[in-house]
Amino acid sequence: MMGSTGLPREVSRVSGQKAFELFEKAKTALARAMLSSKVVDPDKVTAIRYDDDSVLWIFELENEDKAKGLVNWVYNTLTALKDMMDIEKVTKTKVGNKDVIMVYTTYPNFKESYPSAFWSSGNKFFWLESGHDTESFEELLWELLGRS
Repeated sequence: MMGSTGLPREVSRVSGQKAFELFEKAKTALARAMLSSKVVDPDKVTAIRYDDDSVLWIFELENEDKAKGLVNWVYNTLTALKDMMDIEKVTKTKVGNKDVIMVYTTYPNFKESYPSAFWSSGNKFFWLESGHDTESFEELLWELLGRS
């Protein structure tokens, strides 16, 4: 497993519409709402897949205020609709000195919920979705927050 090999490594990267389509496949309702809000430009999205199956989406927005606003909007949306979206809980936390929102999603056939995290830095909104190894997800999250 990943635990002994260190941080997950990047295995693929796509940008633009293709990256947004991957987000839409993973988070259909949320992606469509983000698109209809006109805050997100599907051409300014990057998706990075790691070898532990974690995926990081980076949305480039007009400015820092829009990125922070998107974090608040997504938090409020997920909190309000969590029962409809198989979300166990949504929590605000600090990782290092960064404000991060953790989302725990339940899936049929899995005993535990899987974490996702989102945050903003500058004019970017980041969404990290856990793969099959939640321990490596946490390591990757710390690493990414240190860089963003």
